[in-house]
Amino acid sequence: VGKVTLAQWQEFGKDTSKLFRRAPPFHFMLGAFDRVPVVKPPRTLPAPKHVDKEGPETKPTNIPGHEKINAVTEVTTEAVENVLSYLHSLCSWDPDKPEDVVPIGFFEFVVNPRSFSQTVENIFHLSFLVKDGHASISLDSDKLPVVAPCHESTDSQNWVDPNTKQQAFISLDIADWKEIIKVFEITEAAIPDRSTDSDSARAL
Repeated sequence: VGKVTLAQWQEFGKDTSKLFRRAPPFHFMLGAFDRVPVVKPPRTLPAPKHVDKEGPETKPTNIPGHEKINAVTEVTTEAVENVLSYLHSLCSWDPDKPEDVVPIGFFEFVVNPRSFSQTVENIFHLSFLVKDGHASISLDSDKLPVVAPCHESTDSQNWVDPNTKQQAFISLDIADWKEIIKVFEITEAAIPDRSTDSDSARAL
């Protein structure tokens, strides 16, 4: 048999192509795979932990500084009550005649001419009274702030509803404090000194 050339192979392909009009079917060389369901291993649940219904009595852990916080709160509450007492006294407060109350100047009431820190504390304590409706701050005929106690009764026109009050922020530094003392000629504190402050200004 001689060597078959490329042209002869092409001619052979053309002559035999008519005998192969369909694609040959697909056959598994080693047979079809059997579909076997996968068996999952049984799930093992962890054993439940034993929980005692009634455990031993334990004492709550005390928060560090908790006693100090309570002490500061008590001191602040007492100071606020004292400020209200001084306000009642200076304004000639009569619960039966709230309309006869005599307001006092805001700066004359809160400013301590010997202590800037106590002046700030007085404003802080007065803010609680205003917040709770025990005192009110308004402007007089000269557009200067005045303070007056309020009646704790909805039947009185002098009572301030805490839900309808307005709030404001004020800025006060030592220079302003000294200027207020000079302008309003404040020589004595309406609210007595609570203690001797280390930062009290003694040279004005």
